[in-house]
Amino acid sequence: DPHVDSRAQKKIKEWVAGGGVLWASHAGLMRQEYDEPSTIFDEVFGLASRGEPVKGRDDWSESETEKEQIIVEKREGLQAVTFNVAPCKPPWKLGEAKPLAHFADGSPAFISYGFGKGRAYLFGNATFTCTGNYGPIVKEPPDAAARREIVAVAARTAGVRPHVTLSHPRVLWCVQDGPEQTVLILASCFDEDIKGLSLEVFMPNKPASAYSGRSDKVDFEWLGD
Repeated sequence: DPHVDSRAQKKIKEWVAGGGVLWASHAGLMRQEYDEPSTIFDEVFGLASRGEPVKGRDDWSESETEKEQIIVEKREGLQAVTFNVAPCKPPWKLGEAKPLAHFADGSPAFISYGFGKGRAYLFGNATFTCTGNYGPIVKEPPDAAARREIVAVAARTAGVRPHVTLSHPRVLWCVQDGPEQTVLILASCFDEDIKGLSLEVFMPNKPASAYSGRSDKVDFEWLGD
């Protein structure tokens, strides 16, 4: 969100300095609660200036002729990939931040900076261009997995353990843990059945049995604590 209470911004800044890992995109954290500009995070992202945000479009699609191009190099857990994005290139002025990707004209598109004991990442475009765009049905391009690493790199840096690990990308999931059972909800974004899907779920207790809405029983293997 571009608008974040200034008191909350200061707390987030302290959290990053203490070892937190922050990921933001486009105009995130650029304004305070009264729609006033905020420069609190310029230092956190390693920028001399973020400039004025360029207004983007949530309904943009790659089929449009008006677009920018982002080029990602293979380093720091990222895969080499080039893809089209919405035409809203930010006017950043770099400080000590390290560019991890750039636009076709060479200007920075994705940056990383070690602030205090933590690290901050900033992506200079709309996040949906990294995650398959919007829509009820997803038709992923061949480079979809490489694009997602731009978002996932922060979680990897923070050492986040996924609650659910799937053998197929872009299957949405939600876990509800209770005292007597754990409910895993899966939602496919694809218009065809996914064959051979396997998954691993991190659970607080060893399960006695498992079943699904499509079958009475689901075979599983307990991997231990």
